[in-house]
Amino acid sequence: KILTQGVLVIFYTSICSNYLPKAMALAESVKRHCPNAYFVLCLVERQVPEVAAAYPHFDEIILAKDAGWENFDSFMFRHSIVEASTAVKPRFMQHLVERYQAESKFVYLDPDVLVYSDLTELEALLDHQSIVLCPHLLRPGNIDMELRSLAHGSYNLGFLAVSRAQNAVDFLDWWAERLFLFCYDDKSRGIFTDQKWIDLVPSFFDAYILKHHGYDFATWSLLGSDMRQVDGR
Repeated sequence: KILTQGVLVIFYTSICSNYLPKAMALAESVKRHCPNAYFVLCLVERQVPEVAAAYPHFDEIILAKDAGWENFDSFMFRHSIVEASTAVKPRFMQHLVERYQAESKFVYLDPDVLVYSDLTELEALLDHQSIVLCPHLLRPGNIDMELRSLAHGSYNLGFLAVSRAQNAVDFLDWWAERLFLFCYDDKSRGIFTDQKWIDLVPSFFDAYILKHHGYDFATWSLLGSDMRQVDGR
């Protein structure tokens, strides 16, 4: 595919085939609401299933093993299926930054995410911010959710956005190295796949914390969401 120089936002998600239906729904929602989106599927499999190859909302499908890895099989062997799908995220984002030299905005979304409107706030932020993170919680009040955030990470790595800048390059280098060695669900050692590592990012790099209730809206963020019935709907 030929990309229009410098105007697209590159979105991607990383999955094994068991999450393909969710990734298909995600891609459709992104393409529906974000007209300048280019959606790439990172697939942690040996080959691309026919149903994925034929799906019109995947602009491109790249096997994770083809994203510049050394000893990919031995790396995968160390992980569970969830850990494997997570561990490839920073290296694959590096691959996208290297692959699409004309583009400057890159967004990761988990496959179980749906987009319900355009992401104009995010696109505007990426004009002058090189790392954008979303916190799980925006206000205190639910101690159970606060404890879960302490265990699983303050930031939801179902979302991560970077723009082309040295700060983002340095961050991705660091994150990829850490996940190559330590991307495990091992909370007794203070690790929860990729998520706990990101607690360190605001200390190590220049990062913007996106405190917008419309982003990362989920069960853990219902507290104080002020949801109400309007006009009988």
